[in-house]
Amino acid sequence: INYTIAVDIDGEFWDVVKTSWTVTGIVTGFILFLYLLRILACYRKHMKLLYAGDYSWMPKTEISSSIHVFQSLKYSGAQIAYMMWGYFIVQVILMAVIVIIYILSKNSELVLASLQASLPPTGISIVVVSAQWLLAKYVFLQGTQDGDQPLAFQHFKAYHIFAYFLFFFNIIVGFISCFSRVITSLVVGSLLLSRIDRTVLMEGFEMGDIGFLFYLSMVRVEVAHTHPVLLSFCQLLLDT
Repeated sequence: INYTIAVDIDGEFWDVVKTSWTVTGIVTGFILFLYLLRILACYRKHMKLLYAGDYSWMPKTEISSSIHVFQSLKYSGAQIAYMMWGYFIVQVILMAVIVIIYILSKNSELVLASLQASLPPTGISIVVVSAQWLLAKYVFLQGTQDGDQPLAFQHFKAYHIFAYFLFFFNIIVGFISCFSRVITSLVVGSLLLSRIDRTVLMEGFEMGDIGFLFYLSMVRVEVAHTHPVLLSFCQLLLDT
């Protein structure tokens, strides 16, 4: 595709920028309000789990009590900072999407040329991937009358033959999947930046998420001093 994107930086363009900034600001504020409600709901759920002695949702790494106190001191300020950064980043992403749509609407020939170039290979890829799924469901595995398929092959040799002949095609699928994984990680990580009650890192690397550590230390300190059983026991001791 040999095409140059043409954008006129005129009054109409700046009107689109100003309008998108206002609209995305309102939408982002509403999104962060929903985030805040969700954070409170997760805080309540996590506190109930910790009251019941369920620590399975927390990282397995042991942290000293002094570190918990040190990290919990910074939670309130850090949560505000993460919310402010999250507001700015989400608004910029939404605004960029609107501006890109506006630019593409002014360059319809580029959109049509891109579709003409990408639709044939995309269609072939969808057909081949769908064929693999149908083979995996109806050919390779053993079927049962109730529809529940165990992981038991009916045509194991055919499975290896198709895996061999589709090897290079699945490399291309892997490249596309890798690209989509990067984009998904960037978008989801940016949109959920304000949610420090959830880590943005994969399992085993949670300790690298400083904001998440602030939250973990805060709930550990809260549980240690607000546990209802502990408070009831201390009150009984005082009453006696």
